[in-house]
Amino acid sequence: MHATLNPHGCVRSAHRLLLWADCLLPDDVVTAARTWLADGLVDDAVAAVAFAVLSEGITAPDDLAGLLTDALHRAGAAPDAVPVDGAGTLPDLQYHPTGPGGSDLPGSALDLTDARPHGSGLDPVDREAVDLVRQLRDATAVWRSWRRPPRPTWGSRGYLVRLADAAPAVDPLTAAYRLPEVTGWFQQRLAGPLVRVYRHEDELPLHLRMALDHAALLWTRPAPVRLRVAHDRPGGVRPSPVQRDYLRAGTPVLIDLAYDGPWPDPARPPMVRTDGTWLWRDTARRIERALAGHIARVAGPPPPVDETTLRRAVIALGGP
Repeated sequence: MHATLNPHGCVRSAHRLLLWADCLLPDDVVTAARTWLADGLVDDAVAAVAFAVLSEGITAPDDLAGLLTDALHRAGAAPDAVPVDGAGTLPDLQYHPTGPGGSDLPGSALDLTDARPHGSGLDPVDREAVDLVRQLRDATAVWRSWRRPPRPTWGSRGYLVRLADAAPAVDPLTAAYRLPEVTGWFQQRLAGPLVRVYRHEDELPLHLRMALDHAALLWTRPAPVRLRVAHDRPGGVRPSPVQRDYLRAGTPVLIDLAYDGPWPDPARPPMVRTDGTWLWRDTARRIERALAGHIARVAGPPPPVDETTLRRAVIALGGP
């Protein structure tokens, strides 16, 4: 492993491996490997996962197969023993934003930083998780997701904790170790639930991105701005050219399925967009006066929108 990757590359790859192993391998294997990785025992953590993959008979994804094969080779095992197939095995699980007492069907994501639907609020374990996240200077969000096996049991809950990007001045190895360091810190303080720590959603395997699709947002930093949905209706004002440019420059959230006319721009479909404060249809003939005033106050292009705010926007529109 160290022959082909630089040290911070090894740590990043090992952390990604443990994110993939989450929900596929037994929890005690995953938590033990995460503790070893947090302690700097990279080879031990990867080897534990490699042997567990063989024991469980699961298929590894292409981008992690080399890491597992190298770990087996270093341990004296057959290096070609790891079965590989595209994205690898996916866990046979459902993900839910609520726990026991909630719906039996997988639900859309919830934003509990605003209104809290009945039965979906924070319990003592959630509050403890949020209190811990608040202690992390670089934490930006925490989500709760219950995984439910296809059996008559509610399985277990877990949390997804998003960290901000490391500052450019931070040493790459220090930045790489921050993710397993925070994971290990959580495991020592929060009994039971698994904690998955990431910076960007493209670092997460498919099944954990699916967990985010059916998770409950518990907390963000900075405190979230209440998203307002703009409506195209009588009483609004026709957008000026400057306002129209603003509307078209917002971050796309979803394709505007309510639009039934010809596309104004043949190269791109009509979209619902956001600037992190408002949501609007970029083909709207009229905009609310409050949105027009907001655009005037911004006095420039729409600000960038992070992944958490983008998910909040999807939730505000009614879910995926």
